[in-house]
Amino acid sequence: MSTKIKIWGYLRVIIIAVIALYVYHISRLTLFPVIPSGDDMIFHIYACIYQNFTTYLFLDSQYPNFIHVICHITTGQNILHAILFFKLFNFTVALLPILLLLYELRSTEPRYAIPLALAIWLYGIRYLQTLSDGTIFNIFAFAMYISANILLLHRHYFYAGLVSGLALIHYYGIVYIITLIPAVFLIRATRRFILGLLIGLLPSFHKWVHLVFAVLHHGEAVSGVAKLPEWTLQNYLSYAFTPFTYWGEGAFYIYIAVIVILIIRNRGITNKNILLSLSPALNIITALILPIIPLQSVAVVTLIYRIFRFLPLVIILMIILLLQANTYRRYDKIIVMLLVVALIVGITTNLTATPQGLYRIDYNAFYALLSLKQEICEGGVLAVGGTTNYMQIICPDTVVLYPPDILAQMSPYDPQVTLVRQVLAQFENGTIHGYRWLIVQGPIPGQWYDPAIKPFVKSLEKKMYGLGNITYIIYNSGVPIYIVRIR
Repeated sequence: MSTKIKIWGYLRVIIIAVIALYVYHISRLTLFPVIPSGDDMIFHIYACIYQNFTTYLFLDSQYPNFIHVICHITTGQNILHAILFFKLFNFTVALLPILLLLYELRSTEPRYAIPLALAIWLYGIRYLQTLSDGTIFNIFAFAMYISANILLLHRHYFYAGLVSGLALIHYYGIVYIITLIPAVFLIRATRRFILGLLIGLLPSFHKWVHLVFAVLHHGEAVSGVAKLPEWTLQNYLSYAFTPFTYWGEGAFYIYIAVIVILIIRNRGITNKNILLSLSPALNIITALILPIIPLQSVAVVTLIYRIFRFLPLVIILMIILLLQANTYRRYDKIIVMLLVVALIVGITTNLTATPQGLYRIDYNAFYALLSLKQEICEGGVLAVGGTTNYMQIICPDTVVLYPPDILAQMSPYDPQVTLVRQVLAQFENGTIHGYRWLIVQGPIPGQWYDPAIKPFVKSLEKKMYGLGNITYIIYNSGVPIYIVRIR
């Protein structure tokens, strides 16, 4: 067997191994727990069950979106079916961009493709962290962006536009579309792409109309204004490439060097594939420029976080597009050496850094609460935010209580914030009116919570005995859930 055949065999094995690792970790975060990982998932499941087509059309918010409506229609408002819907949706959406990147590597020179395939794993930690947080529609927009680039590469311009329009299901998807348009114009695919884009945008068009009017009339309330931490470019790069050390951004500079060398040494510089690499290039440039612009918008800073979380995979996408443009397939030792160095950086910083996941309730506790649904959902429910948000799935009228420190970070225009402040004032007076049940649970060991949650729960545990009688106690991963019937 020749050496060349052996190397191609190694590439296939590595690609299969990387797919297997992602399948396991994505399954661990989506399919295995009773509710997919992340606090956001509780809201998405709630929206699927309890928010209908009318809410989708007229609510002045990006949620519920058309995915929630599809879930609402197909699951018949069944709690367990809605959870299953999002388990499968999250798993599929999260795996899609990884499969697309690895698929494109199958025909790339193995000396390039092997370190890139390994890098897709080693630098995908923040991608998995986003899935762990439950922000699935950020991942959906990114998956559509990767799909659009691959479809443009293979000259499926209409479908590239279609998935780009679907990326606008989330407001942050606009960044991806802006970076795609110049490449589409340069390769003269504008007409078909725009047609697909408009069709893909249709389910979300009215949401963008609502956003424009909201920004024009209530700009500060929409964007969120607060004193922000001082962030530097190096902080963001470390945030993107490694969760534990502050030298992981070295991989970024190595990858940039690889891109520069590929452009300089590639003879097919006018090839359409070179133009296609413009989109990820603009994405990278946007990521580098935004942190140095003075900003006071929490919404924009959150956008920067999301861009940087996906930045390693965008850089790998750009290298893949440039390698596809190399019709001579010339073996370049400099490029291979740099990719190997980037790989070593990844091994030393990210190899064991896989996100644990945010799991707020176990199977036994969830099914125990479901069995009490008919009883405890009558008369109004109060639940501790951060630890018992899952009550919103079981009892749709649950009011989630947050400590004052967290309320101060929320929009003062939110009616729920006003309601929670009124309820907390009743707690201080020692009497609760208009609610029959109080659900209190402390933090689960090993899980992340806002630092303000633990003392807030402690204070409620002291007050609950004077507010009513503990009717049920259910254990959630060893932590008691107190179900208090308010007097």
